Amino acid sequence: MSNAHKNDEDCHLIEEHERNTKTSVFFAAPVVELFDSYQKRHELVGALGDEINSIPSDVIPYGTLVYNELVFVFRAAWDESQDKWFAEIDLATHMTEIAEVFVPHSPEHPADDYEEDEELATIH
Repeated sequence: MSNAHKNDEDCHLIEEHERNTKTSVFFAAPVVELFDSYQKRHELVGALGDEINSIPSDVIPYGTLVYNELVFVFRAAWDESQDKWFAEIDLATHMTEIAEVFVPHSPEHPADDYEEDEELATIH
């Protein structure tokens, strides 16, 4: 179950979750508001675990997760001495446009063939 520590000041939450490995997760206030039950947060931690497992590293200083059409930012680290992951997850609340790039529709359509009326993809 939950080994939760809640801070009433800004409503963030720290909980212990276990799936394949133990994980101590810091949930930022916007995440706690949207995922208002342990079960909902546990499912989010499952998706986060899948994302973490896809990254071949014991330290993830910054990552993104798309879950239920929402974008989250997270960081995580494995602690060998405690045999568990420590993670922090927050809801991405805004994006900043940094560039526009042409994305061809297929490999047969190289970027050199760009025409003015074709759309650019915006990168955030």
